[in-house]
Amino acid sequence: MVQKAMNKFRRLPEVQGTARVFGAVDGTHIKCPAPDNKREEYINRHQKCSLNVQGLVDPDWYV
Repeated sequence: MVQKAMNKFRRLPEVQGTARVFGAVDGTHIKCPAPDNKREEYINRHQKCSLNVQGLVDPDWYV
């Protein structure tokens, strides 16, 4: 598995034109209604109900 990841890393500059980038992570908050019995678990720093969603891609994301 490590070898497969390293092979992706080695060919990334030719695929994307950016050296030394192994992947990307991004996140966002999505507004949602919270269950009445767990509302406090859905409150974000802006005092709104949301879920924190995170996405991850590797060099083969376009395939």
